[in-house]
Amino acid sequence: MGVDIIEVDFHVTKDGVPVALHDDNLRRMTNANTLVYINEITWAQAKKYTLEDGMGNTGTPYILTAEDAKVLNSLPTYVANVGTAKAGGTMPISRFDSILELVDKQAFLLMDKITTADSFAHAYVCAREWDMVEYVVFKGNYNLSQLEPWFDAGAELWNKKSPSDPVTVEEVKTSISFEYNNNKPANIQKLLDAGIRVLGLAAGVSDSNEDHIRNTLVPYCREQGIYLRCNTGDPSYMGANAKVDCEIGWADLFDIGYTGVMTDRPGPLVNYIQERYRIRSASDRIDAEHFTNFNQDTFGFTVPEDWN
Repeated sequence: MGVDIIEVDFHVTKDGVPVALHDDNLRRMTNANTLVYINEITWAQAKKYTLEDGMGNTGTPYILTAEDAKVLNSLPTYVANVGTAKAGGTMPISRFDSILELVDKQAFLLMDKITTADSFAHAYVCAREWDMVEYVVFKGNYNLSQLEPWFDAGAELWNKKSPSDPVTVEEVKTSISFEYNNNKPANIQKLLDAGIRVLGLAAGVSDSNEDHIRNTLVPYCREQGIYLRCNTGDPSYMGANAKVDCEIGWADLFDIGYTGVMTDRPGPLVNYIQERYRIRSASDRIDAEHFTNFNQDTFGFTVPEDWN
């Protein structure tokens, strides 16, 4: 499809099963009619609740299509832990191992809602079990002293589960990637200097900080080789200054210098990006290819290897 990163909201059940769930409880996203907190129930209990349609809280269950059922039944982790999916049926919240199996190194996973060393450790171990640590990006705004207990917990949990294949704290630290949610390059540089891999930077834009984005963050991200992205969406939940989630907002962000957009409309955004760079001049497109680390032969033209 052309989507580089998929956000996953991460939680862990009482018995240590990593799942994808936006909230810390099941009330809004499923048919639970009370506050059922995901960390207070087991996976066996959690899978009895079914997802609701849209953004939840609708009272309408999400009904599987034939294509949905086909995809789910192609995943051994889903069939083993949930059962056979059927068109016209419902489904529970997703386990993280099924998401890893589905994505299969075709995109990065941006991990949100991870705020403790324990949840980080479970995410790290699950990703390592699927050989996808390098495809998992942890989202947050943390300094090194906050992250060090995470690295300790990741190594401890992995070594407990896989003593024949031990990992050091340093190996955990240097194998994972972060997206930093802060608009101060000095803070990011401290992580980079400590050997932390920062893959990208998320920063909102408004009239008051657009000059800072253009003149400070854009050049810094280009120099460091990290992406710069912004959310777009409904101002009711993205804030009054949010760029609208359509071509007008996307155009503004790319003109400012952003290289990534978080959207609720991935299909239209991908189509817009493809059209935007097709109609530009060859020199502009070559610069865009290099700037955003696209493949050299994207859209049918080639850049010599030594230009990259």
